[in-house]
Amino acid sequence: MFVFSFILFFGGIILKAPAEASASEDEQLNMPDVPTSKFLREQLRNLHRGHDLRSLTAVSSDCIPEDVVLSDFQQWRDETGYWIGDYSLYESSGEPLESSQWPFPYDNYHGFITGNVEGNAYRQRNVFVYPPLPIEGCEDYNSNLTNMFDGTCGRNGNTKLFFADQKVTNCTNPPDGSIEGPFAGIFTTKTNLIGDNNAVLYQVYLDKDSLGPGFPSSDCLFQSQLTTITRSSDGGQVYRTRSAQGFECFDPATYGQPTSVSYYRERKVDEEEFISTMEATLAEFNVTVGDTCAWENDAANNAVPSAYYNNPGIEACLVHLNESFELEMDNDTNTNENMDAAESQLEGTDPTSEQSAAALPGTTSSWLRGGQTG
Repeated sequence: MFVFSFILFFGGIILKAPAEASASEDEQLNMPDVPTSKFLREQLRNLHRGHDLRSLTAVSSDCIPEDVVLSDFQQWRDETGYWIGDYSLYESSGEPLESSQWPFPYDNYHGFITGNVEGNAYRQRNVFVYPPLPIEGCEDYNSNLTNMFDGTCGRNGNTKLFFADQKVTNCTNPPDGSIEGPFAGIFTTKTNLIGDNNAVLYQVYLDKDSLGPGFPSSDCLFQSQLTTITRSSDGGQVYRTRSAQGFECFDPATYGQPTSVSYYRERKVDEEEFISTMEATLAEFNVTVGDTCAWENDAANNAVPSAYYNNPGIEACLVHLNESFELEMDNDTNTNENMDAAESQLEGTDPTSEQSAAALPGTTSSWLRGGQTG
């Protein structure tokens, strides 16, 4: 799941700042021995090499995060669209995870993910579908937990929603496609584009201020996820393989030790195959309508009602997943709200708290869902 900073895609040509010129380059340019600025000298060298002076000026100026276009990067272009996958999650022992908070197996579950970029922002929405737990395993769970679901333990599967919103908040010159964003209130995320335009590194950190005595004074690396993008021999099928490593942050005695690792195998599909496969998987795992997209995680990984708890079903799943493609609309809304706020300040009044909240990057509150509250 995502929620949140990695990078993928290359788009036009990205010029790198020229390396420091050697003395021989100065001699070739016949540059006079006068106090010439380093920037001007670099301009002259690049003109001599045939580079566009306007490109050099852009590289030499400060990078503005709002001006970064993520679709200029190959990885981000690849991330956009519909993904279906087969997933496995393992404990540090190498055995499939057995969660005390989620009575469903993790050795082979399925996922349906949408992703989209718009300007400097990335959005991802996930629906994970879990098969029923073997009936003998239900005895290991408190009935208060198993009875809170609509389905029956050992007979019905379940679903869980995840979401991630990230954007460029700091950038280099030239931009490198990195994005950042908050997660669950106490985590920060950052995604970096790596490899030969074919890999993304997504990392989640727990804020050091959330930790008490006995912990290091720096943020804790909670998860580190590598995504590698490959293609079929004819280039027609795009694959995505992901592995997320989890680390202990909450127990000072085992701080920094590995806690889990995932193995996600995904392929990119069109919308029709995406929806039909999700319908088939819900039926195969015998997920009740009442549990379909009715649950999500809180910060402690406890299952809690989602925004669609009171109106569950596959339509709720599609509303959630389609939020990725409403990113452009939300960005436009934010722009208008920010303009309204600026006008209010100019007129000597403060913008409303709702406007202020809507301008916060990376939030996943109900305003991002277009008012959908379930």
